[in-house]
Amino acid sequence: MMAHIVREILLDFAGISIMGANLFSHGNYEAVLRYS
Repeated sequence: MMAHIVREILLDFAGISIMGANLFSHGNYEAVLRYS
């Protein structure tokens, strides 16, 4: 059970990192709206 929760948290952080990288590299606010 705990491993599942930790995995979900890690996936959330990975998604945030990818979204942040896209924002900083492209300055694409549409991407932020699409992923949020």
